[in-house]
Amino acid sequence: MSNHASSLPERWVHSLWTELGANYGARWPRQFPVPPCPPGVDAAKHAADHIAGIQAVWAKRLGHLQSNPGALRYALDHLPENPPTLPEFAALCNRRPDRPAPALDAPKADPKRVQQVLAGLDTKRAPVDRLAPLRALHDRDVNHGGVLANGKTITLAQRATYRQALGLNAFGGGE
Repeated sequence: MSNHASSLPERWVHSLWTELGANYGARWPRQFPVPPCPPGVDAAKHAADHIAGIQAVWAKRLGHLQSNPGALRYALDHLPENPPTLPEFAALCNRRPDRPAPALDAPKADPKRVQQVLAGLDTKRAPVDRLAPLRALHDRDVNHGGVLANGKTITLAQRATYRQALGLNAFGGGE
């Protein structure tokens, strides 16, 4: 097997091969049929050399994952139903979601700056009368015959709304 610097370590490939074999059983080695053994060559050595050559290709192709072994683990944890080819396994490795970046602590507020900002705030604002528009509508209804400034007449729905909001009964007085 290759010991090239950009290849996966040999023990990683053996572990990978063992786990794939455990997951797929006899289907795994059937993907890599051994070619006929030449005369005079030991058949077991010929088969072992063939598999070692394939493993070296896997080691080189997946070598960039040395710095990201979690991608290999992700692929092994998400194997398809059928044994993957090398490109399919590499694609599985690449599907590993990125880990979220660690969050930085929020910067501490400068107490002097906080005091400056607070000192500049207008804290003496007058309270807001949220019913002022409805009071104006009531005024137009009572003092101007229900005619608005734009010349339109107050509708029954507007009249019912301002009366309910202002706590007026049907006759225009308080409850």
